[in-house]
Amino acid sequence: MPQDLFQIALEHHRCGRLRLAESGYRALLAIDAENPDANHWLGVLFLQAGQIDQAVPLLERATEARPNDAAFWHNLGHAYMRSRRMDDALKSFDRAIAVDPAQPAPLFSAATVRLGRQSNGDINAAIELLGRAKAAGWHPAELHQTLGIALMLAGKVDQAIPEFHAALDLKPNSADAYHHLGAAHLQRKDMEGARWCLERAMELEPHNPRAVFGLASIELQEQNLERAEDLFRKAIDLQPQAPAAYQGLATVLERTGRKKEAKAALADAQKAAHGLIRPAANSMEKTSSVAELERKLTRTPEAEKLHFQVARNSSVMPPPRHPTSAVSSLFNRYADQFDEHLVGKLDYHVPERIGETIKSINPAHPLDILDLGCGTGLCGVMLKPMAGRLVGVDLSPNMVAKARQRGVYDEVIEGDLVAIMHQHAESFDLLVSADVLNYLGDLSLVLGAATGTLRPGGRFIFSIEAGEGDGYAMDRKHNRYSHGKPYIERLAAMHGFVHEAFDAITVRTEAGRPVEGFLVLLRYQP
Repeated sequence: MPQDLFQIALEHHRCGRLRLAESGYRALLAIDAENPDANHWLGVLFLQAGQIDQAVPLLERATEARPNDAAFWHNLGHAYMRSRRMDDALKSFDRAIAVDPAQPAPLFSAATVRLGRQSNGDINAAIELLGRAKAAGWHPAELHQTLGIALMLAGKVDQAIPEFHAALDLKPNSADAYHHLGAAHLQRKDMEGARWCLERAMELEPHNPRAVFGLASIELQEQNLERAEDLFRKAIDLQPQAPAAYQGLATVLERTGRKKEAKAALADAQKAAHGLIRPAANSMEKTSSVAELERKLTRTPEAEKLHFQVARNSSVMPPPRHPTSAVSSLFNRYADQFDEHLVGKLDYHVPERIGETIKSINPAHPLDILDLGCGTGLCGVMLKPMAGRLVGVDLSPNMVAKARQRGVYDEVIEGDLVAIMHQHAESFDLLVSADVLNYLGDLSLVLGAATGTLRPGGRFIFSIEAGEGDGYAMDRKHNRYSHGKPYIERLAAMHGFVHEAFDAITVRTEAGRPVEGFLVLLRYQP
């Protein structure tokens, strides 16, 4: 049971339901305070939410319990970095490397700390670490850019420039990469190349203080004092704690004869150098909370629609479900022709298969049944002879009206199936869902809600379209989801279900071809 709790919490975490994930991890720690997985992932969750003081002890406890897990040491290192404990961070990354030398991420992280620290030998060590990460086959833009910076710090500008170009090949709109490439050209006294790169960086990111400062320095060298002054002042506004911009401004003011103002700018440079000028309030790192982070990550209905539209036309990660409003609208339009089209043209016989499967169980008494996504009631006709109480639920008002007209349900409710399940605790012996879950990708919320709605020993029968692998995929032509058998088996086990049947079926015939699927029968055993 503890492992099931952990897997459920982790699934919530993966899908962005962060408060449920936090509750799950805490529930597991209440059972076993030293559980390394719960400590680690709750620590990661707090790290993501900016609650570093809470993250560090949890991640430390996890590494103590499982010292041979490179990922644990790597995440602890990032927590130390966020709390500005750089030596501790480096020790953690080094431990991760020692545990698994082939993993590129700890190599990259250790190099980043060394570049920030720049003690004796750190720069050359960083170059060596980044070279190992490249040799491991890891080539993100950030790796090339960081290696370019390290090579520049080592005085190897000619070797740095190709790394910045490689970063821009992978991430063409990176203002930072253009800034660093501009700085490399500046070191080579290539003013034209430096100016072009820095102006491109400012075009992409107008408030990048380093690009602004770099361009101001070029204007100063070329005696374009008026523009240099404007840019140094902008750099100060963007990064008031950086002394170099005040010094550059002082030089401009001195050359234009404003000695009193130049003296004041040098005084500000001294204050900045001694930490007496603080960053702007909105640039300070702010802590958050798990609830606030979840709110930021939660999609609005508009964002869900946009994600779905983009996913239809590209290879981006599919959204977790079809937008609710779109499903309701689709079936509202479809209601009048639904039965004729589905049965007559698509050769749809899932309701009959469901009825036969339930009959084969030979229930000892009439069942209280909830038909999830009941549509016009095709399943209800098959279920009525076995039902003590039969309730339907559907999103579409027009479908609800058709189901009520059919006269087989004791009640038909309009609404979202997960929300309705949450309103009926331990109220049903059987949940049925025919040709509905193919409009949902992430099924963890459905199975989670089912556990609260079913009585112990109750069953959940549903059809899905067959997919491959341990996950779900979206059919961009028909806007439906398919699910892999391992994915369903994993979710079912997580939520306390055992499967009694997992039968291959033909869901319907489409364009003359069978659409393959599964009819799944689960029994809830809390």
